[in-house]
Amino acid sequence: MLGMGVPEWIAKGYVELSEGFSENFANRATDNVATLTGHPARSFEQFARDFAPVFGNGTSYLSSSLFGKPRFCSGGSIDLQSI
Repeated sequence: MLGMGVPEWIAKGYVELSEGFSENFANRATDNVATLTGHPARSFEQFARDFAPVFGNGTSYLSSSLFGKPRFCSGGSIDLQSI
């Protein structure tokens, strides 16, 4: 990340976040959605089905202001090797 020009403090933050996920710090469910909205949360699968038209054909655009030359990636993923 540093070699790509990411500031050290951001790179360290990503490392800390990754370590937290490996220790399951976010591995818990709550009833916050139901409490706030009055209905249960939808599953990720249902969300993906409901919003598939919004995401289009799976091609994502990387902003030139963030990553230099704009590039398109298939599948909605970022190909860091091509940036």
